[in-house]
Amino acid sequence: MNDEPIVIGYVKGPRGIRGEMRLRSATDVSGRFNAGQVIYIDNHSYEVLSSKVVGREVRVFLHGISNRNQVEDLSGKEITAEPYDSRLLPPDTYFHYDLIGLEVREKGGVVLGNISEVLETGANDVYVIHSEGEKDILIPAIFSVVTHVDIMGGHMVVNLPDGLDTRK
Repeated sequence: MNDEPIVIGYVKGPRGIRGEMRLRSATDVSGRFNAGQVIYIDNHSYEVLSSKVVGREVRVFLHGISNRNQVEDLSGKEITAEPYDSRLLPPDTYFHYDLIGLEVREKGGVVLGNISEVLETGANDVYVIHSEGEKDILIPAIFSVVTHVDIMGGHMVVNLPDGLDTRK
């Protein structure tokens, strides 16, 4: 499990004069901006006092932010949070940040590379496997292809269908 803070959003700017902040969320974990949660902006921690989703943005009041000027000073900044414990997820479900960097091996042990990115598509996620000097491989995150994931061990085992490894 990765212990580094993760980016969960960005400060878009103020709304009104009382310190309400408009955010762009970069997380699909519900509750990240709920009252009582702690978020970080510029390495300072803030407790969320209240939040609401309005259209495509989240509006929050944070403890210690009480006027428009304070919000303007934070505009454009990343919002980070401590990662959630992946063991709390349903079986065979992972946070993207836990998958990035995993070594990917075929069933026979041949190392294909490491996960460099997770693409979200309509049907299923796709893992981008990068190996220095090689063409990237795109692997669908489906049970018939991904046969084993070991976050703590740092690797994933895949069963590539014919034609999926375009480097051959």
